[in-house]
Amino acid sequence: MIFPSEAGTPLSYRNVKRTFRGLIDNAGLPRIGLHGLRHTYTSLALQAVLSPKQVADRLRHKGSHAYAADLSAPARGRAASGCSWP
Repeated sequence: MIFPSEAGTPLSYRNVKRTFRGLIDNAGLPRIGLHGLRHTYTSLALQAVLSPKQVADRLRHKGSHAYAADLSAPARGRAASGCSWP
């Protein structure tokens, strides 16, 4: 268990989702699901020129082949040149 309730019991998904939506709405951000944060992280990490293997390791995936296709041509060019930001 990562986040226990104040009573030390497991949090219900419904309560976590409601709280998360409130935070997103208060921040004025577009709604995104909790799992969508993984996709956002993946996109930002690849744009920051982390290797597909590094991203897969951080997300605890067994292979990095799925991320190779996510690298856009500009990102591959930056990676090859050693540039870490667009």
